[in-house]
Amino acid sequence: MKRETIHTTISYYCLIAIAFTLPLTININSFFIILLSANWILEGNYKAKIKLLVSNKLSMGFIVLFGLYLLGLIYTDNTEMGIFNLKKKLSLLLLPLIIPTIDLENKKINSILYSFVAACVVAVLICFGHASFKYIQSGTSEYFHYHNFSKIINIHAVYFSFYLLFSSVILIKHFIQMKTITGSTFLNKILPLIALAAFLSAIYVLSSKLFLALTILTLLIFIIDWYRQKKMIFKGILYSLIFIVGSSTLILYSSFNRNRINEIITTDLHVIGQSQFKYDTPFTGISLRIVLGKLSLEAISQHHLWLFGSGTGDGQDLLNEKIKEHNLYTGNPTLNDKGYLGYNVHCQYIETLLYTGIGGLLALIFIIFVSMKAALRKKESIYAFLMIAISIFFLTESVLELHKGIVFFTFFNCLLFSNNISETDLNSKPFC
Repeated sequence: MKRETIHTTISYYCLIAIAFTLPLTININSFFIILLSANWILEGNYKAKIKLLVSNKLSMGFIVLFGLYLLGLIYTDNTEMGIFNLKKKLSLLLLPLIIPTIDLENKKINSILYSFVAACVVAVLICFGHASFKYIQSGTSEYFHYHNFSKIINIHAVYFSFYLLFSSVILIKHFIQMKTITGSTFLNKILPLIALAAFLSAIYVLSSKLFLALTILTLLIFIIDWYRQKKMIFKGILYSLIFIVGSSTLILYSSFNRNRINEIITTDLHVIGQSQFKYDTPFTGISLRIVLGKLSLEAISQHHLWLFGSGTGDGQDLLNEKIKEHNLYTGNPTLNDKGYLGYNVHCQYIETLLYTGIGGLLALIFIIFVSMKAALRKKESIYAFLMIAISIFFLTESVLELHKGIVFFTFFNCLLFSNNISETDLNSKPFC
């Protein structure tokens, strides 16, 4: 076997392992990213790699974004936190450097996508198994709700919901192309159907308001598009209405979901306009996010951070200062409760602006724009879904502040951007 073939094979299996371990374990996932990077370095052939990367706009966008975080170490006051943040964001550099230079056939890309789907199946089984055990043991159903459901695998409920919805979209495309599928009926039809049902059930249990809405919207789009292609517009409208009523009823049937939706309806928007708060100010998820964003923009304006940002280590410190200044709840030291101290901005766009200035924000927007343009040009529904969903998710969470957000966004974005996947190939014996 040629040396080049050996390195390509190692890279391929590392990508499989990264996709599979992402929903399950951060440490092992990080190990395979390091192994992938080491293999890439040992492979050599840097001249050809540089030529490929220079022509890859997405990689250039990620490299510029990481470069701005690196530059921020020069003028940050909290160097220790800056180094920590930079280490956490290494995947923003490594994956866009490596993935575009790996020669991958469409079937291999499919295997990587389905390894992620398989990992999500394992994760869902673990979560349902744990919740069922706790219910039998104590009689409580609390482990079938939100963070309690997903904490057994150490993943935030909202991120897990995104993983499951992304996997669901992959499986839906599998069913849409059912006529092109050959092989075992169980492996290619029944098993994916069971997996899809499990994913949608888990999304329901996880109760993320954003991803419950995105799930309904995504399924609705697929229903409408399916009947549009079949030129059965009336049936499409009828079944869409039935789906909306049915899914809404199902969601509202759960008292836990009803309470979370009622939280949105009863949000006191007057809170947002306050300049000072009390320890018991009644924040909801929406009002708190708006206030944190407002305080971040205030810090940016006050310290003249629009151009270069706060530096790689100072953003959280500045936000904490604003939290104290405006008298938001700062916890109870005797209970080891820090209140809102340490909360990030909960909006990736403002978070990036706070740390890296307008340059970083423009780099992030450029990454999204280039990705979306590629997805629409190639007519890849999976890629288009990923970019639309992540763009919306960025409005409510600082996704690139967590490993499971950084790797998910960077890994699948680079994978789908760098390779031209056809819809037919995606459904060629994926489970065999």
